[in-house]
Amino acid sequence: MRLAGWAALMMAGCSGVVGDAPPVAIVAAADAGGSAVDAASVLADDAEPGLADAFAAPDDAALAVPFDDAAVALAPDALVAPDAGPVRVPVFVAVGKQGRRAISCDDGVTWSHDESFDEAWPEADRFRCFTGAGTDCDHNAWSSTSLEHHDGVFIHTLGWGAPGTFYRSTNGITWEHVFTGRNVQDVMFGEGRWVAATRSSVRSDDDGKTWIDNGTIDVAMDGNTIWNVRAGTYGDGTFLVSAGDGANIDFAYSRDRGATWAHATQPDGSSIAACGAAAPVEGNGVFVTLRNDAAGTTICRSTDSGRTWTVTTDSNMHVDTAPLWTGSEFMAWETGRVYRSADGATWTGADTQTRFEGALSRGPTIGPIAMSSSGTFVSVRGGWQTWYEQQRFYRSTDGVVWEQLPDAAYEKGHPMTEIIFGLAETSSVCR
Repeated sequence: MRLAGWAALMMAGCSGVVGDAPPVAIVAAADAGGSAVDAASVLADDAEPGLADAFAAPDDAALAVPFDDAAVALAPDALVAPDAGPVRVPVFVAVGKQGRRAISCDDGVTWSHDESFDEAWPEADRFRCFTGAGTDCDHNAWSSTSLEHHDGVFIHTLGWGAPGTFYRSTNGITWEHVFTGRNVQDVMFGEGRWVAATRSSVRSDDDGKTWIDNGTIDVAMDGNTIWNVRAGTYGDGTFLVSAGDGANIDFAYSRDRGATWAHATQPDGSSIAACGAAAPVEGNGVFVTLRNDAAGTTICRSTDSGRTWTVTTDSNMHVDTAPLWTGSEFMAWETGRVYRSADGATWTGADTQTRFEGALSRGPTIGPIAMSSSGTFVSVRGGWQTWYEQQRFYRSTDGVVWEQLPDAAYEKGHPMTEIIFGLAETSSVCR
């Protein structure tokens, strides 16, 4: 029973209590000015046998006790405690090619439960991504395309160029297959709803358990329909996606929980194609995307919920990562450098370092990255062909000095594509 408020009244030997019955608790919702007898009657259906009878009085006056706004509680042993829900622990979850998943329960110090879908295949049939003919790990049913977390629920999507599949987990270890039928490049959560970032979108209103059609995300540049949604995010009451087919680039935004979508432009109504189909990030009401090219980094920024975007280029930046919002600033990385911005418009850079076995060297190439609620950053080495024997896991408390984990702290394997921080139910792996 949910209560608007609590009031406590300890009773010992009150008139009207039958015989020598010990003090008990009444927990009941009541209007202001109700009585203990009124409150006791509410418990009749739920209480132990005889509990309600114990509060029968010759008249209401004998037990009339005014109380404010909600409830009367007498002895704590009879209180009905609210359901606290499952115990959750902070974790990082990483996903990658061939359905690879791994988890860290100790703030990124070690990684465990590292598994891939092809581990069940004969050794000769297992993929070694991008090492020869027939090993395109981007375009198959086991290519990880997105990972998202909200309120104890993780959603992991796979499949590009094959029927996409959605998996759901509450502990980051056990995953349930919940949907098949869409290729997506991102999933987003906002206002109680999960929305898939794909043109023929699907949504879930029950914590990712079931997915239904959500209509079409209409994205078009100069009359050209753009089919491939590339990334998405939620923030400031807005679902926002980027899309691109070759040089055709567009952003679309929704302010009604993904029901309808509108086309984004620059303030003068011109195209935002220069922004590229980069991954958008929101922080403090500002949306930012970063796109790297030979001239530097194109910075696209919106302060009106994704409707209009300013486009500038910083020739001193050459970022390798999408921006990350820390709660107070945006951060992005290139090999040996980190960039920071409080507003997404003005950025400052600093050198980074890698520490391994006590020695410091130039900072790493950052790949997928996430930050915990305590401020710990974790990442996997970025770049091309930096997996298997070349794979490295990193951890940092400031995003500047990165500890390269010892080989024993993780497994080397298929390319990792995304890392996320969240709260997971306890399991045999994470307690």
